[in-house]
This record gives sequence, C-alpha cells and structure tokens, in this order.
Amino acid sequence: MGRQTLRSQPRLWLAIATLLLAFNMRSTLVAVAPVMDQIRAEYVISAAGAALLTGLPVLCFGALAPLAPALSRRVGTKTVLYYCAALIGLGGLLRVVPGLPALLAGTLLLGGATALANVLLPGLVKHYFATQVGLMTGLYLVAMNGGASVGVVLTATWVEAGASWRLPLGVLALPALVAALVWRARLRTAEAVQPATTAPSALWRDPLTWQITAYIGLQSSAFYAIVSWLPSILTDAGLKPAAAGAQLALLTVIGVPAALLTPLLAVRLADQRLLAMGLALITASGFTGMAVWPGVMSSLWSSLIGIGLGAAFSLSMTLIVLRSRDPQQAASLSGFAQSGGYLLAASAPILVGALRDTSGGWESALWLLVGLAIAQALFGLAAGRDRYVGPQPPHPERLAEAEWAAIAATAAANEAADDDLDP
Repeated sequence: MGRQTLRSQPRLWLAIATLLLAFNMRSTLVAVAPVMDQIRAEYVISAAGAALLTGLPVLCFGALAPLAPALSRRVGTKTVLYYCAALIGLGGLLRVVPGLPALLAGTLLLGGATALANVLLPGLVKHYFATQVGLMTGLYLVAMNGGASVGVVLTATWVEAGASWRLPLGVLALPALVAALVWRARLRTAEAVQPATTAPSALWRDPLTWQITAYIGLQSSAFYAIVSWLPSILTDAGLKPAAAGAQLALLTVIGVPAALLTPLLAVRLADQRLLAMGLALITASGFTGMAVWPGVMSSLWSSLIGIGLGAAFSLSMTLIVLRSRDPQQAASLSGFAQSGGYLLAASAPILVGALRDTSGGWESALWLLVGLAIAQALFGLAAGRDRYVGPQPPHPERLAEAEWAAIAATAAANEAADDDLDP
C-alpha cells in the first residue's frame, strides 16, 4: 500500500496491525500441546519438565509485564509493539533449531515479547478506539483466540499426517514477521508519550486491583493447564491421539465467538458481576464432567471449558479498560494485574504435570481446576463492581451526552495526531 493510503485511514491500519499481532500472541505458544508427547520422547523429559514449555511463557507474562508501561512511556507504544511482533517471529524460528536449549530459549523469547504486548494492547484500544472499546476489544481477542485455534489445528493435523513437530512450529512463526512489517509501517517519527496518571502505590492499595489480578490469574491458570494437558488427559482416557487433538481444537475454536460477544455485552451492563460469576461456573461444570467422565461426552466438556475460559479471558481484558479512567491508567492497571495474574498462573501447568506424575492419573488435577474455577467466580463478583481503581470520578456509563462528545473529540484528535506524525 502507498504512503497516502496509510495516511488517509490511519486508524484502520492501526486496527489491522493490532489484529495481526494479536493473532500471533497465542498461536505459537499453545501449538506445542498437541506435540508434547513427541517433544518429551525426543528430549527424554518428564511431564513436569515438559510443562515448562507452556509454564515458561506464562512466567514471562508475570515477570515482564511491569516493564511494559515504562517502556511505552519512554519510546512509545507502537515502537514497543513493533519489536514484540518481530521477537515473536524470531523466537518461533529459534524453537525449531535442534537441541533443548534452543527450544527453551525460543520459548522464553516468545513469552517475553508476548508479555509486553499483553499489557499494552488494552491501553492502545482505550487511547485510539475510545468510542469503540467493546468492539475493538472483542476483535483483537477473537484474533488472539483464533490464532490459538489455528496453531492447535495446524500442528495436530500435520503431525498426524507424519510431519515433524518442528514443521508446524516453524510455519507458525512466519505470520508474526508479517505483522512486524505492518507495525513498522505504523511507527511514528515522534510518538507522543505521557506520564503515568496513577502512582503504583495507589494501585497496590486498592482492593479492586487485587481482585482483577486474582480473576486474571485464576482464569489463566485453568487455561494454560488445560491446553497443556488436555490431549494427554483424553488419550489416557482411551481416545486416539487424533481425537484428543480434535478436542483441544474444539476447546480453542469454540472460545472465539465467546471472546467477541463478551466485551460487547460487558460494556452495556450496569456492572459485570453476574457475567463474571456465570462464566466461571460454566468452566467449573466442564472440568467436573472431565473429572468424572473424561472419555464420555468429551466434546461437551471441552465445549463448556472453551466457552467459559474464552469468554472469561475476554472479560478480564475488558475489565482492565472499564476499571481505568484513561489510557495511562489502563496500561498501569494492565501491567500490575497481568504481572500478578500470570505469576499465579505460571505454576499451573507444572503443578498439573507433577500431580499426574505422583498420582498416576488426572483426577486430582482436574478437581484442582474445578476449585480454581469456583474461586474465579468469587473474585469475579468482586472485580465486576461498577467503579474505577483509585479515586472515584463518575463511571463512563453515567457520563452526560456532552462528556461523551468530548471523548469522541479526543479520539478524533488522537487519530489526527497519529496521521500527522506518520513517517
């Protein structure tokens, strides 16, 4: 596309760049689940050791998330996201290099880049799409969940056909490099950056911050545990590997429409308490069925888990936007909540693998996931309250028409500034 086309529709191209990056933020991470057994056999590692391949990225999400707001203020959000896309592609390619050290190093690179992008996307949406928060949040989360689905299906299909596990993992790294090129076209010569509007201590002291953090952490714990081990759970229950991989694909695919619809619904509700609790209970019912009858009606249990977790993740990102007053506070809240949440979630795949090794079965691990879902419901009741973190000005849902007009004018000014500062 020519420069004039990019300049004439800057927010459209920014939306495209955002969706391309989001597509790559899960696809390369969850694609290892269908080939976990092949990786374990090649490198002779235990179930708990193999869980590091999904646990390490989640640990990166928690450890590196606090750095994202500071990096954004220093060099600009778009610059950081450009490098995130490039590093996701490079990390994906590094994982296919022979040798366990290269596999782990590539996984760490993927996890670190995705950690920064996770934090910055809610603030970017609040800044540039202020009047379309629900729609844009839903779209980028659909792209994220859709990428996860493509990664799982592609990997499972190719390996079932006899391909090496390295082939699909390498191919999945390529779209991230394309995303980096689009982000490079969106870089500005002098991106305006602003200081944080909320001191970190103000976030730490607010119970709502911790409730959102716990909600994210519990949802993420369940998600990364089940995508790491669902094929193994179902093959141990008697399903063939292809059928078990299909159930994981179903779990991720069915979460895509849930991820789109949830933000659109959430922004129209007076508060999100009942929505948050209901989604967690749907997840709990799926895990309960999987624990009691893992080889019977597995499609139903996978569907319930996929709908509950997919929608809950979408809701957690929407809560970050709804509970913050401005893009800077959204970035700070996102960094804090995702750091704590993912540090909590990082141990889940490893813990589930360790329980499998010690007990010889999956029942105890699945009942643990039921407990996490119930706890998620309780924290959802608290995090879904209609208020902001920090000082309490009026909620956006109650703003007067003139104030909404001011928000729209600010969004238009952001678009104009974005256009003027394009290289």
